Amino acid sequence: MRRAILNNDLKPFITQTKSIFASIPYDIFISDLEAYYHSILYIAFRLLGV
Repeated sequence: MRRAILNNDLKPFITQTKSIFASIPYDIFISDLEAYYHSILYIAFRLLGV
């Protein structure tokens, strides 16, 4: 994801982001809260150092 961001390559970034969401176990998935998605993306970006 970091390489995709640095190269301004949106397609692999979106593919990898979808992969993160797809790997979340269903029993902890909260589909009706937008803040849930923000939190996941925030954590991903922080781990990437972005």
